[in-house]
Amino acid sequence: MNAEPAAGLAGQVATVANVPAGPTYFDVGNASQTSFYYIPRVQFGVTWIDPSTDEPIPKGQAVVAGKYKIEYGFMDSDCNIIGSDRQDLLGEVTLTASMSEDGDVIQPTLDSGAEYDLAAGDAVVTVDGTYLGGNPAHAEIKQHIYPAPELGTITIDHPDLTVTSLNSSASISATYAGADGRTVTQQEWDAIDPSAFTVTGKPAAGIRWKVIKGKTPGALNLIPVSANGDIYSVDTSHPVRLKVAADYTYDEGIKRATGTTDVTVVDDISFWDRLLHWFEKDGWKLLLGLLALLLLAGYIFKKRFSRRFKSAPHINARPRTFGMPSGQSRGEFKKSLGYRLLPFFADRATFRYAPGTAGFTRLKLKAVSRGAGEVTNWKALVSAHRPEKSVEVNGTRFDKDLTRPPRSAPAASSPPRTPT
Repeated sequence: MNAEPAAGLAGQVATVANVPAGPTYFDVGNASQTSFYYIPRVQFGVTWIDPSTDEPIPKGQAVVAGKYKIEYGFMDSDCNIIGSDRQDLLGEVTLTASMSEDGDVIQPTLDSGAEYDLAAGDAVVTVDGTYLGGNPAHAEIKQHIYPAPELGTITIDHPDLTVTSLNSSASISATYAGADGRTVTQQEWDAIDPSAFTVTGKPAAGIRWKVIKGKTPGALNLIPVSANGDIYSVDTSHPVRLKVAADYTYDEGIKRATGTTDVTVVDDISFWDRLLHWFEKDGWKLLLGLLALLLLAGYIFKKRFSRRFKSAPHINARPRTFGMPSGQSRGEFKKSLGYRLLPFFADRATFRYAPGTAGFTRLKLKAVSRGAGEVTNWKALVSAHRPEKSVEVNGTRFDKDLTRPPRSAPAASSPPRTPT
């Protein structure tokens, strides 16, 4: 069918093929007026709807003898019938149809949306219509109608499983038989594609199933594997309702069968195996997080020296011997780098409170509450006490009467006193 543009046009004519569905934009330059002439790309189609579910038979699935609702009309590229809400580009549409079966007309007038009984055979729906002001359209749509399905049986054996066998040796045997329990022939069995058999479990329980055809007619092996490759995620709290189904076409006949059973999955994984698996998967992350929090707490709550401890404090020398001069010198307060880096452990430091040639032992300090320092080598200082060379910290003398470590409080000038 060719479109005939109006005569007497002044300008240019452009032909565009295969314009897709949806909005389309054309650059027409400085044209003052634009007209479009189009031929819609349409096709007739028929939808077979199961009245019990009001759902169309999926494409590729066999249509069997029975009652169906038949809808026909123009279809889009997705095989959906174009309803009145999408017919603007088709103009006024008229449709008529009839249906024949095996060459005989069984419905001279076919009403779209009505229900009809279909017998096994080859049905043809003939559709005639007009659109866009009388443009004619014609189609003959063929559909093979299969006889009612032949129902067989599936028997499932040995349904109990263990979790550890899922990804290795687990297998459940099943037997398929035709109608009335007959054994299918070797020829029919060889013609059946393995995809004709499906198996499902409810609840899924983290298990995925596949079916393997045996060499002997009717022999099936149901293979369970963990859905994500992780047997530790398999749910064993409830039995699994296993359903095996067959659906295929052979010798112009549809064959169907189902079988069900309850499968018990036994959890044979030990507590320690599960704990180790959890640790390898998630536990180590939790452990690292806890260690990080623990280290953070160790740095937050560890005891530190007050900032009032100066690295080179002033030392006041107060002589106790008549005639000796007083004076001031610089001491040395040096923190231990190792203890500063360790969490939880209190900071440590050494304090030189007299010139290096004076012969006084350095104080070893440990940080305590309120930023003070506790003398840790006080026993050595007590042992070294001499009347002519003694040490006092905050008024506490290191002599034989000292029974516990004194504390050194931070100050602008060093509190220890040494005689000169």
